[in-house]
Amino acid sequence: MDAGRIAEFDTPLNLFDRPDSIFRSLCQKKVSTDFPILCNTEPQALGREDLIRIQVEAERAAVGSAYPTPMPSGAPSLKG
Repeated sequence: MDAGRIAEFDTPLNLFDRPDSIFRSLCQKKVSTDFPILCNTEPQALGREDLIRIQVEAERAAVGSAYPTPMPSGAPSLKG
């Protein structure tokens, strides 16, 4: 939304993949320490890997499955 109007509309990953996206610019800003519930450590920007992780976790929660959901094909490893 921008001034009460839809500025861009697509899936989070598609918006993130657009270099000129407002959504991408918001993801790349560091989470403010004003919201400690969102940030347990130092403020960090959201990356594509974070969006994929969030998507997978949401899909797991939606089906209520206790079984691991495989990562989408071509998704980067989140092990670090």
